[in-house]
Amino acid sequence: MRFTPDRVPTQAMLAPSRKRAVAGKTQLDRILDALHYQGPRPRHDYMCLCPAHEDHTPSLSVTMTVEGKILLHCFAGCETRRVVDAIGLTMR
Repeated sequence: MRFTPDRVPTQAMLAPSRKRAVAGKTQLDRILDALHYQGPRPRHDYMCLCPAHEDHTPSLSVTMTVEGKILLHCFAGCETRRVVDAIGLTMR
């Protein structure tokens, strides 16, 4: 979730993919791989280095909803579209 100047929360999400990638990888797996995430993979919530800015402390939240949608939010303020572009994906 990010805040617009009038402090109204907005969410950006990547729609769930019905297709499976190579070797049974899910869309979440592909996103975490593109972010070079090496930490534990609990289930739904991850903190990663943001590829849209020079990041030394994880500031990018990657969350999968119960419905399977992927939510991205950079706590440093990067626009979600810049984050998605930086990992070579597109938003739906």
